[in-house]
Amino acid sequence: MVLIMSGQTLKYPDLGKPTWKDRGAAIAASRYFVGTTVESLVDGTKKLNVERFGVIADLVGESKDCEKKQLRADRIRIIGDIILSEELEAAIALRPGQFGYDYKLLREVADELAKKGIFVWIDIEKRDTVDLTISAYLDIVGENPGRVGLALQAYLNRTMRDIDRLIAFTICNGIEIHIRPVRGVYVGEADMGMLEMHENLTRMMDVLATCGNANVIQHPASHHPLQIAHGIKLNKQYGNVVRSIQLLMGVFRRIPGMIRDAGTPTEIYMPYGPELEAYLRRRNEEAGGTMRGLLLAGFNERRNIRTLRETGALDRQFEVTMFTDGHPKTGSLVMTPDDKGRVIMNIDMPGSMNMRITPSGKVVRQ
Repeated sequence: MVLIMSGQTLKYPDLGKPTWKDRGAAIAASRYFVGTTVESLVDGTKKLNVERFGVIADLVGESKDCEKKQLRADRIRIIGDIILSEELEAAIALRPGQFGYDYKLLREVADELAKKGIFVWIDIEKRDTVDLTISAYLDIVGENPGRVGLALQAYLNRTMRDIDRLIAFTICNGIEIHIRPVRGVYVGEADMGMLEMHENLTRMMDVLATCGNANVIQHPASHHPLQIAHGIKLNKQYGNVVRSIQLLMGVFRRIPGMIRDAGTPTEIYMPYGPELEAYLRRRNEEAGGTMRGLLLAGFNERRNIRTLRETGALDRQFEVTMFTDGHPKTGSLVMTPDDKGRVIMNIDMPGSMNMRITPSGKVVRQ
């Protein structure tokens, strides 16, 4: 293992030459895709870090060709070094398909990144890979406690049993694990309908939050406003065991900042790399309904903001003290965003006064 010092300048690797189809796809999907080069990943990550978002970097593409999967593994290792040298707040997502379902290579890359101090997320893909992926995760996190996370999909009946297994592993070994509860994109393999999926996702979040073990940490990922609201409320109620909300890059324009401003850390899942056209085509074939759902979530963002506001999840409440006739009185200040993200302040002083301060500064006594 090579030690990389922060501030050390490294040469960016060439990820390969995109085809004209890849370049066209990159332009068409630019809202959801940071670019085809490492430079675009670094620049996009720095921009989001300045805005106080974490990043999860996902190099798109997969191959069973031995030479290609080894080359991809080497590129991911170098990108890990660049994250350290550039002092970026970024994790790396790994998928078994990136390595042609070579779990030995997946373990090697994840272990090397984690030992360097880079957080690694392991995504579960199709249902016939779940057992192998969980086994690989337990091996990796056993060597790197607190530095590796695993995505679990709500649309599978088995997922609640997998959660029980992971919680038991943590209790027995005292190892910190990170779980991303997510609906899942391979909807053709789903064991249940859409309503049941959302109910199961809520159940997953609740079980992880209330298991009573501080080493079980979750990062809910959803673009449904009620699921986002539930994740925020769990974060406010249980604190650090609900560590962040995760969103795919570009789905929303204003909601990520509103979640962050409500006090819940927010991470952006950022795909990059030259092999975009094949990646998008495969995703659309396997998860067309999910992809359409993401597009609709962004298109209906204003309505989703209203739903979030109505749940109260975006409110921030503070205790305030005001002096009236020389005597202190304690009340509450609630800061609520409007549909455009501007802050409305409501001050409630029991037995004294209630007022609302609009984004324009107008004071309305109530």
